Amino acid sequence: MNQKLESFYASLPVRKVFFLGAGISHKALIEKFAAKGADVTLCDRKSLEELGEFGKKCKEWGVSTYRGSDSDVLSRYWGAAQAYPADTYVRLTSDCPLIDPDQLDEAIDYFFANGYRYVHSDGRLPGGIGGEVFTAELMKE
Repeated sequence: MNQKLESFYASLPVRKVFFLGAGISHKALIEKFAAKGADVTLCDRKSLEELGEFGKKCKEWGVSTYRGSDSDVLSRYWGAAQAYPADTYVRLTSDCPLIDPDQLDEAIDYFFANGYRYVHSDGRLPGGIGGEVFTAELMKE
């Protein structure tokens, strides 16, 4: 994680990196953000216990989880946002396992540096490889 992003996380009173639908494919990213002091929440159809060894690691890293509807992804996201409110969310989905951590850092930096409500990191990458950064206000809309 670059120094600018580390400084950003250190400056926030509440630091939320919200992994929506993330799973074992994002283990390295989740570990990286948790190690840097970010609050990480998995939004999944499974509990940490059901995630086996990965779930045990998440508990060690202080990762929270929200278990929502198996069939309604939008209600699962909204429920997780209500359970773990934040000003900003980073969305990664488990069907995009090849997210580049450096590209994600750049997207987060770009989001905050420019005051945007929504940024995605797919622009320079093939579809399905990036993540999204957005405000809580945008999610409410």
